[in-house]
Amino acid sequence: MKLPSLFVAIAFAAAFAIAIVVAFASPPTTSAREGDDPSAGELTAALIAAFDRGDEEAARATFSETAWKLDGAPLLARVEARGLTLGRAGFDLSGKRAVATLEVRRSGRPLEELRAYAEEGAATGWRFVAVDASPLHAAHFLKGDLPARFAVEDLPADATLVTLGEKLLAAAETVRTRRAADPAWAMTPTNLETLCSSFILGESKRLEQMLTHLSSLSATRVGATHWAAALGRGALVIEGTAEVTSATGETSATTDDATYYVAKVGDDTWQLVGMGATPSVEEFLRDD
Repeated sequence: MKLPSLFVAIAFAAAFAIAIVVAFASPPTTSAREGDDPSAGELTAALIAAFDRGDEEAARATFSETAWKLDGAPLLARVEARGLTLGRAGFDLSGKRAVATLEVRRSGRPLEELRAYAEEGAATGWRFVAVDASPLHAAHFLKGDLPARFAVEDLPADATLVTLGEKLLAAAETVRTRRAADPAWAMTPTNLETLCSSFILGESKRLEQMLTHLSSLSATRVGATHWAAALGRGALVIEGTAEVTSATGETSATTDDATYYVAKVGDDTWQLVGMGATPSVEEFLRDD
């Protein structure tokens, strides 16, 4: 072997040996999301094990008192009644907040995913404080934008939602006027676009349902509004009166309020994401 070639071979062998030593000497890396506080991950394992055994007391110990009553106990009852199991599908940690993604399974096959929200308390340590099925809520909980449990009614009011409500009522009045003038007039896709596209978007059926309902009411007004700035989402209540006919043929007026859930998609444009009779966290967080 020529001398330069010998030096190259020796250098290569030395570098290879150093790489092996470093590889075995270095400690294994851990997920930044779980490695920061393994006790948060252990809480998830304890929950799943307790559900597997049907151990109510052990399952209860992983929840706060409120969360057990509202979420944990009903979930355990459903799992046991239907012969289901829980499995872990994911885990995310951010400071003193964590979210465990749980799979509800039948015979090992996933049926649905739930998010279990955990917080670390100074006195209690890690405990699950809420359970729902919303990836959107989970993401913003980890960022600190939303609490694990909240009511739509507790969110602050917003003037832009009032403006949106006034535009919806104006569109509903147009529907009422058009139908009075021409009973054959229908909310075709073209007519819906003319009525709504400048300020609210959504599925044609959902928009038609909203305007049909609003145009059937009298004494309508924009009621409460609720806004979550971090999500760019809001809810607005339209208050109105509907005329109902009894079995005896008598008519009377009754309160008929509706809540509409919207996401902001532009400076003056919204997306209709849901509707219901009363404010609902599930509808507010709908992500379809």
